[in-house]
Amino acid sequence: MVKVSGSSQSTSLSSAQNSEGPKPKLGANQVLVNKGDSLWAIAKKELGDPTRWPEIADLNKHFLQREGLQPGQKLTLPKKAQ
Repeated sequence: MVKVSGSSQSTSLSSAQNSEGPKPKLGANQVLVNKGDSLWAIAKKELGDPTRWPEIADLNKHFLQREGLQPGQKLTLPKKAQ
């Protein structure tokens, strides 16, 4: 149970959150893959354009070709369009 400082409310963390441990540090152009993510969804959320998913795939092909998309992976993202 986590208490919010200065408040009478408390928040419970799920056991999944507690057992995962610390999240890896991410660079400015990185994102952590979560369960159920797809390159399409990541491109839409992070870049604002789902059709840019091939750019993400190309930047991360060194392990995507070998392992596929797995929760916990750090993906490098292309720069966002200005």
